[in-house]
Amino acid sequence: MERIKDYISYGDVTNEEVVLLFAKLSDNTNYPLVSSFIDSSNYLSLDMDYFLGFSNEKYLSPLMRKAIGYIKSQSPSMIDRELFESAIGELTPLIYQRFGVKWKKLYDALVNSTYNPLHNYDVEEKRTPNLTHTETYNNVTDTRTPNLTTSGNANSKTGVYGFNGTSAKDSAQNDGTSSESVTGTDTNVKTGNTTNTETGTDTLTRSGNIGVTSSQQLIESEWELRKHDFYAMIYKDIDSILCLKIY
Repeated sequence: MERIKDYISYGDVTNEEVVLLFAKLSDNTNYPLVSSFIDSSNYLSLDMDYFLGFSNEKYLSPLMRKAIGYIKSQSPSMIDRELFESAIGELTPLIYQRFGVKWKKLYDALVNSTYNPLHNYDVEEKRTPNLTHTETYNNVTDTRTPNLTTSGNANSKTGVYGFNGTSAKDSAQNDGTSSESVTGTDTNVKTGNTTNTETGTDTLTRSGNIGVTSSQQLIESEWELRKHDFYAMIYKDIDSILCLKIY
């Protein structure tokens, strides 16, 4: 059974003119989902890392061997490296179709995301009102017709004391009544309309630790998350297409 190392050598990969898997995936036009993490600045090192370090000793999958066999039947004069490279070119679209979306989401979550690892609560609420309140008055008449009468009685006395007296003697007395009457009509007339418009954006941000998880637990979770090697995860997905699961 053939292994990757049987088709590719160190000299092949270090030659910048050689086109291999990650070099093909760096084509942003055909493979835009991976352009954030596979491009002209790193494709050569990724090809070296994968083909020489990560999977060099692994056996080729039946799919890869069939692709090489078919290409060889069409072009018997091709050398092993050329056969291998052509087979990679045939399978690159399949690899991208299978894993392109997954890799992009992994990259955004593990590498490209920005957050505070000690905060387990981060919510932003936005309200964009565009409201118009209209009150219309069409010659509304507000009429009040009071007919009130107020009345009362007044009765008062004033007393004086003699120089040696012990009781007061009346000196003045007022008796009488008072009344007040209010009649008539109050009228309030409204015409036209009133319009109130509300626009703009209200933003409310809440963040921090809501108390269900300690800071130590959050740090530990962050450490476990960062143990994942993003590119090693990509390599394993590629292995599922190019290599056997055992070697």
